[in-house]
Amino acid sequence: MASRAFTVTLEPVAACNLACAYCYAVKGTAAQPDAGLFLRSLARIGRYAADQGFDEVHCVWLGGEPLLAGHAFFEGVADWTAAAPAGIRVRHFLQTNGLLLDDAYCRLFKAADVQLGLSLDGPQAVHDALRRTSQGGPTFPRVMAAAELLRRHAVPFGCAAVVTRMTLGREQEIYDFFCGLGCGFRINPVIPGPGAARRNVLIEPEEYGRCLVRFFDAWSDPRGDRVPVSPLDNYVVALLGGELRECQQQPSCARQGLGLKPNGDVVRCGRFQDRILGNLEEADLDALLAGREPDPFEARVAALTGCHGCSYWRQCHGGCPHNAVAFGRDLQARDPFCAAFKMIFSHIARALSL
Repeated sequence: MASRAFTVTLEPVAACNLACAYCYAVKGTAAQPDAGLFLRSLARIGRYAADQGFDEVHCVWLGGEPLLAGHAFFEGVADWTAAAPAGIRVRHFLQTNGLLLDDAYCRLFKAADVQLGLSLDGPQAVHDALRRTSQGGPTFPRVMAAAELLRRHAVPFGCAAVVTRMTLGREQEIYDFFCGLGCGFRINPVIPGPGAARRNVLIEPEEYGRCLVRFFDAWSDPRGDRVPVSPLDNYVVALLGGELRECQQQPSCARQGLGLKPNGDVVRCGRFQDRILGNLEEADLDALLAGREPDPFEARVAALTGCHGCSYWRQCHGGCPHNAVAFGRDLQARDPFCAAFKMIFSHIARALSL
């Protein structure tokens, strides 16, 4: 039987040490996080997950830049992990731009079995075009140095690449770059935000669909080495009848997780930054997650009547509600990247002769 995981997206620091042109996050101060608040919150979350019959708690550390929280903060998190409730496995996934990684962080993450994601958009020309320091300087050499540091410490890591207009037409080059790095990677489309609107980096759904197809063709070519590419690997498994592991394409994200902000505010997930359910210091977790009925997230599946007859409904479920909101649509509308999903699902199905 597959494990049931309760997913927590944690934002210990709202600030970031970069100024990426496409970032949609609301920036905050670089003040040190309240470690006591976070550890109390994690303890409550662990007990809740155990009471609700979950087998695992997945802690996904995002930002801002989470490493701005400091070594002592994550040492406390490692101590909490070791004392998690019986029967609950705690797994940590941390996304970082890599600039603050050092030997101490690497030793800590290796010992605590933290899985790292390194933000890297591809070769230097692609990466440095949009991922710059606050002074406008390049970041590619420092990210590559971070990757080498992780390798020296034998810390497993993958990469996350944002798909923008810089990506289109360069999919083979980007795939070859990650093959040369020997590193699997994830591709995510840029979504609207102050930077994305200002720099004209957004792509249309059909463009993203064609981009996914080109990445799939590069990845599925039997010649040469191969590295994993998500979500394409997950889509293949789902089309073959396996378990769909993409959170953004689950039937519902209600009651399966939450997001925790630096002040203890609880949101539906880390992407819904302004939809506050309450504060974990002031209310029970059961009450916050129960919310008011009817829950619009739980009602979304039934509301997407136009999607129910789609050949790929079981793999997609209308996509991510946050994407719908980010593009100015209603929470219960289908994901604006619907056309892209149909393109890649049908392309994979043909490749697999399904």
